[in-house]
Amino acid sequence: MVMKRSLAQVLQCVLVILIFVMTLTGCDFNADASDPEVGDNRFVPATYQEGDKITVKGEDGADLYTLTINFVWSTDKRNELLDTSPTQVVVINYTCENLAMPEDFMITDFSFKVSDADGNICDTYPLGLTDVVSPVPVGTQATAEEAYGLLSEGPDFRLMFFSHLSNHEAAAVFELAAN
Repeated sequence: MVMKRSLAQVLQCVLVILIFVMTLTGCDFNADASDPEVGDNRFVPATYQEGDKITVKGEDGADLYTLTINFVWSTDKRNELLDTSPTQVVVINYTCENLAMPEDFMITDFSFKVSDADGNICDTYPLGLTDVVSPVPVGTQATAEEAYGLLSEGPDFRLMFFSHLSNHEAAAVFELAAN
């Protein structure tokens, strides 16, 4: 048995499917194209300074954890076992407080990207620091340090923080200067 459909019925089905697909993909015809979070699918992270505390929220808006960049400094210490010779080595001291992450949690160097004054992405630099990353249970905090080898001279550099929810985009950017 062959069913014949009118053009109006076919268009109605197509319209229902189109609305369904747009709902699933989050299309918004009322979005302001000048808004970088909506118009061109770019997220512009907030910029912070040394000593600022940021709070990472869950999808439901609940506070999950905080990150504070306590202080940074430049060191003349170098790792003699490495073949690389960065122009400058900076150490970043930070504190993570677990407010509501259900499991023990920690922020590691995988959560950070550092760029020097010339915009070069820089690698971590092994210095044998004593404040190492450790798991942080709910209701506690921990302080850790990470060292990075900068490729260009100058005190200014950027630390980009990627939260576990950031979907490969920096959740925050810290504009820092090493003393």
